Amino acid sequence: QVEEVYRRATEADPNYALAFFDLGNSLDELQRLTEAIDAYKAAIRLVPKYADAHYNLALAYERIGEQRRALPHWMIYAQLDPLGPWSSHARGQARRLIEAEHLQIVSRR
Repeated sequence: QVEEVYRRATEADPNYALAFFDLGNSLDELQRLTEAIDAYKAAIRLVPKYADAHYNLALAYERIGEQRRALPHWMIYAQLDPLGPWSSHARGQARRLIEAEHLQIVSRR
């Protein structure tokens, strides 16, 4: 089973962000979203600028109805990969969530 291979990889090297990301993807495919979220968060803890992990984490949060938790990850992804093919989707999701929640982004100087 693919999940088991990635779990073993994370145990063999707990600093291997790609293994946590791939574990998250395999759990996501199995509809085990809370476990996938934990794996994506582990990848991000290891590599805070892991754009794809932020993207997939935002998707997983949205799929469990946690839109507010998805928002910062959409925004981070759009900053990390401003020209990539998924960037416009991430920006659109962030904009939609902000408008839906009537949220404001506040900057302190």
